[in-house]
Amino acid sequence: QRAAALSGELDSQRQISQQALSQVEILNQQIAALRKQIGALEDALNVSEARDRDSNTKIADLGRRLNVALAQRVQELNRYRSDFFG
Repeated sequence: QRAAALSGELDSQRQISQQALSQVEILNQQIAALRKQIGALEDALNVSEARDRDSNTKIADLGRRLNVALAQRVQELNRYRSDFFG
């Protein structure tokens, strides 16, 4: 009778252990999927940051070009003013 009880308990423990192993496997699969998603997000972030740097460079260049154009226009207007007022 004791042997039957111990055998039943052993079977129960084996079943619990098997369930735990199954849960660990599921968790490992979920971790792998999350790592893949994190990798994709990092790639997307890197692309976005590169685009942002490129945009900032273009904006800075446009700002410099605008400043040069404005300075030239001011000089031109000053020449006209001195020509007009003598």
